[in-house]
Amino acid sequence: MKILLSVLIIASIIFVSCSETPRNKDVDKITTIEQKLVDDSTMVFDKKLAIDLIQMYTTFSDNYPADSITPDYLFKAGRLAMNMNNGNKSIQLFDRILKQYPNFDKLPETVFLSAFVYENILNDNKKAKVLYLRFMKDYPDNILYNDAKASIDNMGKSLEDIIKGFEKKDAENTKSL
Repeated sequence: MKILLSVLIIASIIFVSCSETPRNKDVDKITTIEQKLVDDSTMVFDKKLAIDLIQMYTTFSDNYPADSITPDYLFKAGRLAMNMNNGNKSIQLFDRILKQYPNFDKLPETVFLSAFVYENILNDNKKAKVLYLRFMKDYPDNILYNDAKASIDNMGKSLEDIIKGFEKKDAENTKSL
């Protein structure tokens, strides 16, 4: 009986120590910060936590480049940077995905968001157009295809010109009914 109890205790210790790897600790920390990013009671986004989270995602990705969760963490970091209007950081993160993770399931969205950042945050329509065209060529069946096409069609136009274009199209559609 004592031997069986000793074996169970040793097995439990080994199981607990194996599950507490540095990688798992990092994932747990990231998950905790993700849950705290928006205050549930006030629905306020914590910018400092977001900056910390971007750093945590990046550090995890540096430490575990072959981990299956790494491209997703880079994608999340890129989106966070984009939503904080940090276009250069966002592009850096998205480019890393494009170069290192060609089989990532969110690669189409990564290309699209890169184009979006170039267009709307960095005001580089030339690079944005190249990426939108790449997106349209590589992912013609993607749900964002029409958004990419509309972005190209409206690129460089003022809001007033875009509205006039919609009004003109609406008037033409009304006449054809």
